[in-house]
Amino acid sequence: MAEVNNITQELHKEIDAVPEADRALLLRIVKSYREGTTEAYERWFKKAVEIGKREAAEGKLVDHAEVKAKWQAKRAAQMD
Repeated sequence: MAEVNNITQELHKEIDAVPEADRALLLRIVKSYREGTTEAYERWFKKAVEIGKREAAEGKLVDHAEVKAKWQAKRAAQMD
């Protein structure tokens, strides 16, 4: 969440630097992008959930230890 706040702060700095006459247009562009991104994400998420439910019903499950090891390795790689 901290990264989102940093991005938001940077965005506000950029918006504040835009001349007042152009600020409304910039804000409309940002709002349009955010709404489109949110809708696309929601479609992706719903599809991913349906795929997961179908695979679980078919018995295609992943062992908890495997998932844990995968995420621990990802986290360790990010720390480097």
